[in-house]
Amino acid sequence: MSQPARSSRLSADHRVALESLLTATPDAVLGAIGEMSRALPGARAADLEHLVEAEALNRTRRARAFGPLTALFVERGDGVEALTFPTHVLSRLWAEALTREPDLAPALDADGPRADIVADRLCARAAAVARDGAERIWPDDGSADRPAQLEALATAFDLSALARRLGRSLPAWSGRPTEAQAVELRAALREAGDIHPDGPERLLDILFAQMGDAWLILKVVVEASPVGGGEALLRQSDLAVFVERLLAQLERRLDRVGLAVPAALDPAVFQDDLAWCASVLSEFDAALDLHPKSPWGARVRDARSRAGARLTRTMRALDKTLSKAFPLRRVAVVGMMSRDTPRLDVDLKAPEIAAAEAGARHVAALRGPAALLGCEAERVRVVQAAVDRLFNQGDQAIDAINDGDLEIDAAPGDPRQRAAHARTVVSRMADLLETLDAADAARTLRRRIASSARR
Repeated sequence: MSQPARSSRLSADHRVALESLLTATPDAVLGAIGEMSRALPGARAADLEHLVEAEALNRTRRARAFGPLTALFVERGDGVEALTFPTHVLSRLWAEALTREPDLAPALDADGPRADIVADRLCARAAAVARDGAERIWPDDGSADRPAQLEALATAFDLSALARRLGRSLPAWSGRPTEAQAVELRAALREAGDIHPDGPERLLDILFAQMGDAWLILKVVVEASPVGGGEALLRQSDLAVFVERLLAQLERRLDRVGLAVPAALDPAVFQDDLAWCASVLSEFDAALDLHPKSPWGARVRDARSRAGARLTRTMRALDKTLSKAFPLRRVAVVGMMSRDTPRLDVDLKAPEIAAAEAGARHVAALRGPAALLGCEAERVRVVQAAVDRLFNQGDQAIDAINDGDLEIDAAPGDPRQRAAHARTVVSRMADLLETLDAADAARTLRRRIASSARR
């Protein structure tokens, strides 16, 4: 008996399963699946391609409708405390809002006043769902703060029209907002307070979620406050929470970079933490007139002191680590005269070498933070001293190689092996010069190494 021919299309069950899977797929992966489906032959691949396109269109419409609120469903990358909601709630909330207004979505495909009206209407539906259909979008997980989070979610969607309007002026807050923009912000916050008692704070939560640089919220807080940069009254207001969040993350990052051993820190993390701290401290100086002995002023002063001390300790440690990694030895010249020359029996796998490389990377990473914290002159001095040390020792080492002066205990006995090892030592010095942005000095040493090897 012949077998029935199987359909070349996706079944209804397959479609439902794939739609569910694609809904939970990150944007980057969704795009990759779409490209893969277009490259494959067959009706099923075409069906998958159409499902991916439908999901991409759905996300575009959702982003346009929910606008600035979508940032509330993504954790901040800088670790600053912020109002956020679970990612899966966004797609469920959107689906529920569309269920109540199924014919509105196509209006979001073009910009214009009608799209804004439709977006605000869908956000109002989403707010109602957050209050009346919580179990469908955010099943009870037993967490104590879920009811408060649901109310914050609903309030955020109540404020969608205000947030959408203010979001268009958001780039101005990275520079100098005009007086008109400051007036608009204060008026919007008053309107938010009329919508909900927590409205002003929720509106700033929405704006904060869209800010890549967390310290920009200080400008907004100062402009939003009726007392401007007056610290005492600002500390008593609802807006103080944003200052507290910045201070808390500032102190956490300083704790992280306060480790005693630079080699234990990833240079990229070290640089990011100190640059972030320096930027926050700089913004505090620019935005707020803090009294040195006030609670905020004392915390900022202590943070600045800790950051400066960490920079200074890191910079001053470089000379010592280089001395241990590439030590000198005393050799007789004539009669009672002697001089220091570089040891060329260095074990390149020794921990001292790794410590020197880590120290150089850390000091090189301090260019931005040192300038913001007023330590750039010290950094330049330390770097120049390290460059002079490395170049001079490397230069002397090449002279010793060329003169055959390689009487070193730990190197192999064969003269050629000794010379090769010594050149490798100098090459590591050139690597460190490059790390310290002394490219010309590094090239000079490498040319001398190559010339020496041809002898």
